[in-house]
Formats: sequence, C-alpha cells, structure tokens
Amino acid sequence: PGRVTEIYASALQSGEYPVGGPDIRGGGGLSEWSEEDIVRYLASGTTPKGEVREGRFCPWPFFQGMSDGDKRSIAQYLKKLS
Repeated sequence: PGRVTEIYASALQSGEYPVGGPDIRGGGGLSEWSEEDIVRYLASGTTPKGEVREGRFCPWPFFQGMSDGDKRSIAQYLKKLS
C-alpha cells in the first residue's frame, strides 16, 4: 500500500494518467492501438511496443482468463471510446 500510494500521489501531482496502463481517454493511448493490440494486452499485459505492464493498474491478469471473444468485445468497446 505505501508504494502504491506514492505512485498515485505522484500521478495526481504530475497529472500523468494512467500510471501503468494505456490511456483510454482518446487522442493517443488506445486510439493508436489496433483492436488486436488491445486483445493481446488483455491476454498478456504486453503493449504494442513489447513492454509488459503491471497488472495492478490495469488488471490484465483478470482479463487473461476470459475467452478471446470476450476480450475482442472489450477491445471493440474501448476503440469506440478512443
């Protein structure tokens, strides 16, 4: 909890969001990812650049157990937001 609190405090102060996962606010972040990139991220935490993100900020380990169809549905929804 202490380290997580520090990370969140730093993010709040700097205005840099999200701390560990892709930005879903549009204008960058997921808007630059393909649907397949998002599905891969939800399955493994791996970004299009090959970086693996921690599961505590975007809980990809939770999504990892979903069916590919469910991950694709989430990706399609997220693409509509970006």
